[in-house]
Amino acid sequence: MRRCEEDPAKYGSVTLMLDAMAIKKHVQYNPYTQKMSGYVDMGNGMDETDVATEVLVFMVVGIQGHWKAPVAYYLTKSLSPDTQNVLVVHALEELHACGIRVVCMTMDCVRDEGQGK
Repeated sequence: MRRCEEDPAKYGSVTLMLDAMAIKKHVQYNPYTQKMSGYVDMGNGMDETDVATEVLVFMVVGIQGHWKAPVAYYLTKSLSPDTQNVLVVHALEELHACGIRVVCMTMDCVRDEGQGK
């Protein structure tokens, strides 16, 4: 976030993009963390037993200049609309706290698990 302070015109205004992507179910040992990886991970430090099937990625893209940067990802099995809302609001608050102005958001269709296809 230092770049935002160096050149606020180029790095201060962004688009927040988010997308959920399917991932292969796979659990393996991570020698760096000395834990098993591949389970649902919402970043809250809670140990989950469900194997992740999706990743929700948050990325900022500069309005000025040609740059983009991932800011968060969550390994999930499924997310309710309420949980998605909490994650989006949290991302917006954290970016604002860093002095980054989100001028728009882009996402694909957000599905509601309770609705038909």
